[in-house]
Amino acid sequence: MLTVCTPPHPGLCAGKRAVATFLVDVLEFTEVVLAEQDCDGQTPDTSPNPGVISFDSAQDLVDYITPRWTERFVLTGIRDMKVLDELSTRPFFILVGVDAPVHVRWARCMKRLESIDRFAGEQDLLKVYLYL
Repeated sequence: MLTVCTPPHPGLCAGKRAVATFLVDVLEFTEVVLAEQDCDGQTPDTSPNPGVISFDSAQDLVDYITPRWTERFVLTGIRDMKVLDELSTRPFFILVGVDAPVHVRWARCMKRLESIDRFAGEQDLLKVYLYL
């Protein structure tokens, strides 16, 4: 299971979704999400990847993946270090950090947010959330 996340600084529009989509479309991974954890606002109903499997807790995810440890799964959006700690004890867990230069993130966010004020506000909210 690959877990795709951003470094500990704000990672708005860093490319997690693009990496997950590549893994699903090209390398035939199955996307899994923690319902309370998805930081991109994506839920199984709105994810661009077909066949997304949602779990209510990290333990439910581990219980599902453990007997299927040879299959390919990708998880995005971990925000809670407790969840990361729980998953990192599994031998099939791999954490991949994704980041992009600020000008690339800016261009991506302009497509979504449409203003510098919203981009700055989202970045500030992420800083507050990550450091709490």
